Amino acid sequence: MLSKTKYKKMESDNYTFFVLPNSPAERDIEDIIKIQEKCFSRVCEILKHETDMKINIYFFNDPVSCGKSYNVNADPEEEIIINTFCYYPNNIHATYNEQIKTIGHHEVAHLLLFEKLHREPNILLNEGFAVYCDNNWWRLNLHKWAKYIHTTSLIDIDKTFQSVDYFRQNSVFSYPLVGSYCKWKINKDGIDEFIEILKKSCSQSDFHREELIEYKEFIKTIFLSDDEINNFSEVVANYEGRAGRGQNGGFQL
Repeated sequence: MLSKTKYKKMESDNYTFFVLPNSPAERDIEDIIKIQEKCFSRVCEILKHETDMKINIYFFNDPVSCGKSYNVNADPEEEIIINTFCYYPNNIHATYNEQIKTIGHHEVAHLLLFEKLHREPNILLNEGFAVYCDNNWWRLNLHKWAKYIHTTSLIDIDKTFQSVDYFRQNSVFSYPLVGSYCKWKINKDGIDEFIEILKKSCSQSDFHREELIEYKEFIKTIFLSDDEINNFSEVVANYEGRAGRGQNGGFQL
């Protein structure tokens, strides 16, 4: 169990923050509070959701320490590197240092969506909604990510929507793809229709072939300039080391 004794506790309207003394998170806490409160308000607005939830955020100085909190029983050789994760109903663990600042909408979206639905939805739509709330992936436009993925066959789009294992194995590129899908779906049909789908969708098989065909036709309409293609190609070529669990598109201070 995570010890709270070494943490400093700080409160805001919708959060309780636990920061290590003399850490980057403690130094930047005023800015973090402003960002997180805006994120909370925005996700509630998107979901049309009113709540009394107060989220606990525990900050770690590095992904290894964050990973240890994810699996406290792991042997040292089995340690996993995690930048951020959440667990229901209202807890987030996040890495915050000079290079990695995993704050923003993503984990907040998971928690508020879970509360809205009273259960965890289909993993693809769950992650897609969280990335939609981020509104970018590595600071790049979600629909343009989808266009690049489609143009280069970086990953198999149909397989991404049909196989949980494939989705997870290719999360670095499947996340912006499903974020684009959810953005398209919400813009097309509205958040109320999207919520109804979330309430009914428990597995990848819930995706209708016709819906995926329509989405892929939409992707074809997105324009990518040569400079944008080169930029994406450079990002893809240099992604190694950023592919760990919890790499969302969140804020940077």
